Amino acid sequence: MLSQTDFVGCSSLHECVIEAIAEHEHVPMPVAVVIGENLLTSKEGIVCLHKMVLEDIEHAMQCQDRDRVHKLAKTYKVVSEKHPLPPTSQRRH
Repeated sequence: MLSQTDFVGCSSLHECVIEAIAEHEHVPMPVAVVIGENLLTSKEGIVCLHKMVLEDIEHAMQCQDRDRVHKLAKTYKVVSEKHPLPPTSQRRH
């Protein structure tokens, strides 16, 4: 049987990012790994990952949970550095 550490170790996501996905989606960590890995397969998925963490930061701010805001801000920094937002495509007229 695989442990939580095994799932995290096999992922291209940092543990803090997996935790954020698990919390946002209300799923166990192994399921969050699968969700996260799928999100990384497309530009839209990467945008969705960024939105998830930003929504969690906003929620923590509304709840005035400074510790959570601080932790999620660090998580967002990891997301931004490891999985940057794709450049927006510009239409030519």
